[in-house]
Amino acid sequence: MTLPPDLLILDVGQGNCTLLRNTEGTIVIDCPSGTTLIETIEELKIQEISHLLISHADEDHIGGISTLLRSKQVIVQNVHINSEFNRKTKAWEDLLSSLSDAKERYGLKIFAQLTTSTTDLLQTGDVEITVLAPNSVLALKGGAGSVDNSGNRLNSNSMSAVVAFSHNEHRVAIAAGDLDEVGLHNLLQENTNLEADILIFPHHGGNPSRKNNGSEFTERLCNLVKPKLVIFSNGRGHYGHPFKEIVDTVIKTIPNVHILCTQLSRSCSQTDLTDVSDHLHSLPAKGKATKTCCGGTLAVEINGKKTTYTPGAKIHKNFINAKVATPLCSAILTKQASANDIGTDS
Repeated sequence: MTLPPDLLILDVGQGNCTLLRNTEGTIVIDCPSGTTLIETIEELKIQEISHLLISHADEDHIGGISTLLRSKQVIVQNVHINSEFNRKTKAWEDLLSSLSDAKERYGLKIFAQLTTSTTDLLQTGDVEITVLAPNSVLALKGGAGSVDNSGNRLNSNSMSAVVAFSHNEHRVAIAAGDLDEVGLHNLLQENTNLEADILIFPHHGGNPSRKNNGSEFTERLCNLVKPKLVIFSNGRGHYGHPFKEIVDTVIKTIPNVHILCTQLSRSCSQTDLTDVSDHLHSLPAKGKATKTCCGGTLAVEINGKKTTYTPGAKIHKNFINAKVATPLCSAILTKQASANDIGTDS
């Protein structure tokens, strides 16, 4: 059975998890702790994941891999991750142990690299997957803990993989992982065009800069990508994500953008919601049980320039106007476009 091309940005709370159902296979990018991914896999009756891509080894990107690899509902065929020889966390050790076990148990293929050179290995149908960063030379230099060609110290975020999705020669979305300013500098050495309709914003809307509050980085990234939709994959109450200065800069740079947070920030409402709103997609979302979703899980129906997504701009705007006391995105609620294909309810 041929799968429809769609991209699911899951509400996993604090963390990232994106699932692409391509026409000839399924790809997952990042796998934090929690049950949302497994529940989604079960609901969609997915039995095989062609490729699991790990942007970097922070716990909110790898904490659920052990559970996924042990699942009886799905088999993961290939895992791609950059080595982090300085990483000493329990989550990293658990990851290595789980990968070794799955390799021995059923032949999981492990690729100790997720760079621009990996792109050719990932094609599984009509949606083209491109690893925009990091490049293989940076990985060979030692990755996190080494320095780039400009003398900048690289950390895990600098080496975070950035993955793009294109369909019918149109770039639909970019998943930016935890990209920081050094990572963006190196990405731009090889990529001059970053435009995409959808941007999964790096670092959950936290500060991606080592020098300031992140406004300069945010303005630069938004001007490069020119997204119509910016997604913050955040957990309610975790680290204050997304930061107000980040959201303000997104709005200032792209006045008509649709901003969607997976969960409701405490900056937007100190009180929890009293019900699960009917604007949410029917797919699993971590915030449904605790009534903390804002956009929840987002489903993107990929169709080149006519791509649509749910919940779309209009219905999400209505929810915010009705239920959210002090939304960070209030400055654009009256300006959000509702006529563009990429911003409509599907």
